[in-house]
Amino acid sequence: MQRSGDADSIGHFGISEWAMTAAVAAMWGSSFLWIAVAIDHVEASVVPLGRCAFGAAVLVMFPAARRRLERRDWPRFVLLSILWMAIPFLLYPIAERTVSTSITGMINGGLPVVTAVVTAFWVRRAPSPLRIVGVLVGFAGIAVISITSVDEGTSADPKGIALLGVALLSYAVAANVAQPMYRKYGSFAPMMWMAIIASVLSLPYGVLGQARSAA
Repeated sequence: MQRSGDADSIGHFGISEWAMTAAVAAMWGSSFLWIAVAIDHVEASVVPLGRCAFGAAVLVMFPAARRRLERRDWPRFVLLSILWMAIPFLLYPIAERTVSTSITGMINGGLPVVTAVVTAFWVRRAPSPLRIVGVLVGFAGIAVISITSVDEGTSADPKGIALLGVALLSYAVAANVAQPMYRKYGSFAPMMWMAIIASVLSLPYGVLGQARSAA
């Protein structure tokens, strides 16, 4: 029987929840800084290979990630590897050649807005009026950041902004494709297998880019 104090605490953040949220925010936000540092030394095509390979190497250490996939699920995981990792992981470093790290991070913050729109079409169900207002406000914010950055001519250009938009769309579609797999396998296994498959897909142009970088 659940105590009333436990029931009252449901839905409220404690110290550990705030700490984990802060850690995720730090890792997620700083990734664009590390991408900017990386492309100063190697070609953009090396970045997705490095991200996927190192990610897979870390995830494989967790027993929960080492679940075998059913044969019928492999095509879905290949698609997820392309949409969730191979494509956006390549587009971000290319975009950051002409878009500043701060602008990239702010535009990437619009992912929940893009995901909400894609999900509405995916499930064929209109969101509530309040969510529609939230989406409109979110898109307005993305537009203001993008347009003003391009107008200034120093922190972004139209091509870079467009690449970031494609990356966000790719993430949003992948999030919907992945839902059945998360319910079936949990969270660790799908991420590990996506990272492994994306590493293989990124290997040819990653190796070529590294060779050019060392030249």
